[in-house]
Amino acid sequence: MVFYPSVTDLHDLDLKYNKENDATFVTTKAVEIISKSVLERSTTTIIGKPGIGKTSTIIHVALKMRENYGFRVILCHSPSDIESHFRANKTQLFILDDVCGRYTINQSAVDEWIKHEQTILRILSTRKVKLIISCRLQIYHEKQFQLLKFFTKTFYNLSSEEFCLSAEIRLKVAKKYLPIDAVNLIDTNSLMKFDIFPLMCSLYKNNPTINVSEYFENPYNFYLYDIDKLKEQSDKRKFCALLLYVLHNGFLSESKISTTSRSYYENIFEEIGLNRGTPVCDIVEQLDT
Repeated sequence: MVFYPSVTDLHDLDLKYNKENDATFVTTKAVEIISKSVLERSTTTIIGKPGIGKTSTIIHVALKMRENYGFRVILCHSPSDIESHFRANKTQLFILDDVCGRYTINQSAVDEWIKHEQTILRILSTRKVKLIISCRLQIYHEKQFQLLKFFTKTFYNLSSEEFCLSAEIRLKVAKKYLPIDAVNLIDTNSLMKFDIFPLMCSLYKNNPTINVSEYFENPYNFYLYDIDKLKEQSDKRKFCALLLYVLHNGFLSESKISTTSRSYYENIFEEIGLNRGTPVCDIVEQLDT
């Protein structure tokens, strides 16, 4: 017999994973302010540049709400998820990460939120349900996103001067991810050079063989080099998978692809040197290798 986990099981698995990763989180000024907002308001939106720590912040706050106030935390992706898992008289906190797109705004997602707006507002009016979302800065400023008034009413910009991570906090973050000898090699100027410092530490932890000083001085050089190498390979499928992943806002699946015109992919395949008849499923599989 094949066991298919329920949605609730999957939420619990996701939270278990996030709780384990939360061990590397360093509490910041933003955490206390956002936590207070979640308790006082129905919806709290966290915005900021990519890699600045939006996801880790909302997960940390959510876990804190669960432990301290008994919230049932539910990770979701759409208004339909909220409607499906809403339970009257239950204290619930719904989390949505990268709402309405990652690289560009997802118009269909915006349309879905508009369609379900009144239902979501009725759910939130019970005062037992809270919603905390993260959104990239460029998505938040899109005029389509600004139509979603319940998302834009209360927001906190982690990229703002108010929440900018100090050198002291950044050093604490580095020590959570890196061995102390590597931390000591990070130049003071490099420590404050990039907003994405938390992400840089996380990525370095997964690839500790690279030169730590050079990496924190300019991390983009390392990834541009890897992308160039990927592009130069005779088998273009991995490079194509990366390209499609970006074009699909960080969500690539066979079901997603099946709703897109075949000619759209054929033109991309031809442009990067793949056979126009390449099965799209072959490209999707490259993300797992």
